[in-house]
Parts: sequence; structure tokens; C-alpha cells
Amino acid sequence: MAAGALRMEMGNLCSRKRSPELVRARELVMVLGVEGYGLKVLKLAAALTTSPDGMSHALARGVRRRVYDGGVVDFERVLRLLSGFFEGAALDWGVIGGLAMAVYGSARTTLDVDIVVDSETQDRVIAFLESQGYQTLHRSTGYSNHLHSDPDLGRVDVVYVKGDTSRRVFSEMTVQPGPRGAPIPVPRPEHIAAMKAFSIRNDPRREARELADIEALLHAPDVNRAEIREYLARYGLEDLIERLKEA
Repeated sequence: MAAGALRMEMGNLCSRKRSPELVRARELVMVLGVEGYGLKVLKLAAALTTSPDGMSHALARGVRRRVYDGGVVDFERVLRLLSGFFEGAALDWGVIGGLAMAVYGSARTTLDVDIVVDSETQDRVIAFLESQGYQTLHRSTGYSNHLHSDPDLGRVDVVYVKGDTSRRVFSEMTVQPGPRGAPIPVPRPEHIAAMKAFSIRNDPRREARELADIEALLHAPDVNRAEIREYLARYGLEDLIERLKEA
């Protein structure tokens, strides 16, 4: 079905040819098959007569490509702008939200850049964003939202953490390939899940979306599932643990 939707011949998709067009087509088949038709990687790999590992990598590449390159925002440009500021000022920061979810193999449409920084840097971060033409839409102790008139630069949402949480998040940050291969700092999946649990506690209206992301993070490579469930319990979300038990 997925191959038919892309109007590709199964013979070409199943071949050992590695042309850029076929590699890209296999990525699209994986993304469309898994997301559009709910098919399993094993079933798609069998249909294409190739290894499940190879198809898992194709799916991850396709997810990243769709998230990074599929929107109107120039993610690479925004991240380059942010990276230059944080590195120049020697400040810790990390990418969260949809771009980070893509790193861990979960695709969802995103039209903004979400970052996490230490709360003590809030004034400097907001002053920098405003100096670059971003308008501050909202500011509180835990969050701020900024929108640029240039669609390429889009919206930047900032989460502020402090104390032990800040030290733990930034000391365990890893550098991962982002849009067009550019390196981006990304928190551990467990820490991203903790931020999402905190978000649900503060705004229950976000439960459906955040819980879907937490469920996806439970399947990230080498993730500590028990740690994620501990965060849910810490924020008084024990009822959600049962819903995630089979994840």
C-alpha cells in the first residue's frame, strides 16, 4: 500500500540498488507505512525482502528528514543563530520539543524550536532573542515564547530549569545530529519525559500530546523506563502510569 501511494515499483524497492532516489523512496515507504498505515517494521522489512535493522535505520532517517526539512521554518538557520549565542556566552542549553523527539525516532509536525536553559540566564536569553527581532509573546518564571516576523525564523519557545534539575539535565546532555547533520545538544529521553510530566501537571490540557510523546520516549534506545515512571509519580501523575504500563 505504501509503495503504491508513492507510485514506486516493488521490484526497484526490493532491489539492492542504492541510488539516492531509491534510498529516499525506501525512507518514505517506511514513514508512510508505519505512520500512515500502522504497519510494523518487521512486516515492511519482509515485504521489501531486507533486514529489519536496515529498515529501522531507514525509518529513523525518514523521520528526521520529514521533521527537519518538511516545514516552513528554517530550523538549521534558527539553531545556528542560537548555537552562536550560547557558545559565545558559554551558557548551557539544549534542544527539546519536536526536534528532540525526531532525534529519538518519533516524528510529529513541529513549526517551532523548543529549547531548555538555566533559569538564571532568562534575562540574557530574552534580550538576545529580542535583539534578533523576536517579539516576546509570553514570559513567566518557567516559560517564554517568542515569535519572529520572518517565517524562516518562526517561533522559539524556551523552558527554564533551575537547581538540581538544571545541573542534572545539562551535565548529562548529549550531542546528536540535527537538521542537515548539524550537531545539537539534546537532553536524555528520561529528562525530556520529566519536562513533559511537569507540563501536564501545570496544564492538564496538554495531557494527550505530552503523554503520546512520553510513550514514544519509552521506546528510545537504552531508555530507563523505570526512571520515566518515577518522574510521573513525582509530579502526582500516578494514574497515567497504568496507561503506559503496556508501552
